[in-house]
Amino acid sequence: MSMAAMFDTAREFTLSAADSASRLVDMRPLQISEIRAMLNSGTEREVRVGLQSLFSLIANGTDTRELFAEVVKNVTSSDFTVRRMVYAYLEKYSDYEPELALMTINGIQKTLASNQSPVARAMALRAIASIKVISISSIVGMAISEAANDLSPIVRIACCQAIARCYSLDSSMGPELLGVLEGLLNDSNDPAVSGWALAVLATSFPNRLDYLHKPWRRLCSSLVSFDEWCQTVSLPFMVKYARHFMSEQDPDVKRLLEGAKPLLHSMNSAVVVETAAVYFYLASTEDFDQYNVAPALVCLKQTELTLQNLEVLVTARPHSFERYLSYFYLSPLDNSDTRVLKLRMISNITNSSNFSAIFQELQYYSHLLEDGRSLTAVMQCLASCATKTPAKVSSVIKWLLTAIASDKRPVLVSQALMALRFVLQQESQDQETRHRASALHQLGKALDNSDLPPDALATTLWLVGEYCREQPALATEVLRKQLKQLAQQPAEVRLQIIQLGAKLYSQYLSEPSRFDARVPKFFEHAIYLGRYDSNYDIKDKVRMFQVLLNDNEHELATLMIQARKPPPMFVRPEEEFKFTLDSGSLSVGHNLTGYMSLEPWGNNGDPADREDDVVVEPTAQTTSISKNTVHREVPMSKLKEKVKAVSLAEFLESSSAEESDDEESSEADDSSDAADDDFDEDSDV
Repeated sequence: MSMAAMFDTAREFTLSAADSASRLVDMRPLQISEIRAMLNSGTEREVRVGLQSLFSLIANGTDTRELFAEVVKNVTSSDFTVRRMVYAYLEKYSDYEPELALMTINGIQKTLASNQSPVARAMALRAIASIKVISISSIVGMAISEAANDLSPIVRIACCQAIARCYSLDSSMGPELLGVLEGLLNDSNDPAVSGWALAVLATSFPNRLDYLHKPWRRLCSSLVSFDEWCQTVSLPFMVKYARHFMSEQDPDVKRLLEGAKPLLHSMNSAVVVETAAVYFYLASTEDFDQYNVAPALVCLKQTELTLQNLEVLVTARPHSFERYLSYFYLSPLDNSDTRVLKLRMISNITNSSNFSAIFQELQYYSHLLEDGRSLTAVMQCLASCATKTPAKVSSVIKWLLTAIASDKRPVLVSQALMALRFVLQQESQDQETRHRASALHQLGKALDNSDLPPDALATTLWLVGEYCREQPALATEVLRKQLKQLAQQPAEVRLQIIQLGAKLYSQYLSEPSRFDARVPKFFEHAIYLGRYDSNYDIKDKVRMFQVLLNDNEHELATLMIQARKPPPMFVRPEEEFKFTLDSGSLSVGHNLTGYMSLEPWGNNGDPADREDDVVVEPTAQTTSISKNTVHREVPMSKLKEKVKAVSLAEFLESSSAEESDDEESSEADDSSDAADDDFDEDSDV
């Protein structure tokens, strides 16, 4: 490097620093007109500052499409920083101005053909592929074909990304692009290239599983070297391939499990979830525990999407997560959605050994939480836990009855009654009479409390009526008291009082000797009051009971009214867990367009189609597509000899000699200003 070039560079740095310092004094953002004037100026520094100000406006959400022509005309700038910003602007706004974007093709092609910087060639390839004009798809395809043979992995990665864009623009080029993609997929020199090729194959050609036959074993061993985004896209595709072409005991499945093991420690939550899906769909329960999938999942940041996927795993394999129960305890920073998901998972991993700890924790939550959704989830979790530990049902019922009688929060009382209903309906036959008798008597006493909210009062009346055959005297007394104040009750309570009378009367018609003789009169009075009710639903119910509960033909009414009712739905239906992990359909709870379900094990492939994993030693790489420019690698032994302390005079002398050699080689290639471009590009990179 000559002294003049060093002084010019120092001058540029000084001007840039002064410009930055002046902007710290005046923080007023530039207007569109000022940026346009800077872009139209003839100096590289003004253009660069204008583009930087332009991207500041873009970052703030300002629409800058009106400057498209002024920006893209600088695509041939000798300043690499300017070209890089022009390429980024072109990728963002080429969809809005496709015709104006065509004026940049010649400059981009020149960069692809002659620029020695792989970063510049990669950005140029991405820029030309982002122009969504179908008439240039052949030009883009030609650029992709040439870039696929570039020996720089940066350019080959950009080639993979350009294939996806070109295919979305013109699907008729699919066969040609697949041929290029196959070569990139079989690239054994750089795992990052094959990773991007696999990601593009999975997103653009999801049905071409056969392209994984040859590189399968090499891809499994190089998963850890893939880009994180490629890992999240490629792992589901590899699971699909394994389920279609292999059996559960295939050694190549084991190869994938071993290759994915380091990804469980990734810093990206999406990668960890997709890796867990590999073991969930391909490994047995023993292997799932052996590879320590559960601890990797519970240590993730507990976002709603992560917990939705974790719930599927906890529901399917609760024993793997039992030891990590404390990770699902609620935090004061959790929102209501996170609390609901955590409580569902707690109910799934409940057993007799950890019930006491969970019961104490849920009692604490019931006193601490205030929002209705969280309290509902707590009561549902408690009811689900109680049904899984029959020996602890009496303790749960006792606590629920205490909460119903003493707590003043309407939401908690209502949800405690729903939980009590769930527990009583889920009990086994030998336990139901003992627990229900005490529970119904305490509920009968609670009905005398005028502070019960309407929905809690309605639920209590429903429970008394549902089990009136077991406690006929209690049910009759409750009906007598409630008929006195029927007119003052809300509609939902009035309906339950009339239904209680109908249930009692149907039981009386079946077994008159077990019930009070006043039951028919109570029923007649309830029908009379309901006939003149202002609510039309109650009137319809009254008419139905009058027709069904006929003294002569009451068998049908008995079957309808006395039939066992299903318990409330506290557990998510299995249909919601049918979607694959980390899919959009799982997040929204229904099938989305483009969703592909997991295939059953097919064993449709031949292991001979999959080649052995061969490690290829890296070769010398070129820095340009041109065959004349080759990067000469220096052995490490010679590098050690060169790396030694030198004086400033020796350094400047050697730099001048190297610069003269570069100028001679550039003159031979007929590119006189390539040396200045290289200095600017390398310094910016």
